[in-house]
Amino acid sequence: MTGADRTQLAATLSLVAGLLAYLCGLWTGLAPLLAVQVAGLAYAASLALLGSTLQVSILAIVVQGAKIAGLTAVASVVIACSGTYAGWQLLRGRPVKVVTA
Repeated sequence: MTGADRTQLAATLSLVAGLLAYLCGLWTGLAPLLAVQVAGLAYAASLALLGSTLQVSILAIVVQGAKIAGLTAVASVVIACSGTYAGWQLLRGRPVKVVTA
């Protein structure tokens, strides 16, 4: 496993740990701000544990995590815009054109 692979793995697992901690916090009835704090603690703890276990710099993990989060946000916006446009076309009574390769 290369250093880039270890960084990618650590960044992905840290983001997932933070997200799961946030969702568990909300599900158990924590206030949203407290759930964010719990998610931050889970993210930091997973950074420390995975960084030392996989022998990867914490800064490299944070940078890779920011890249992953940014790409996910862009993809989410594209999907939301596409869905909104398709819904608008259906409400107006126009069929949605499907392009196939």
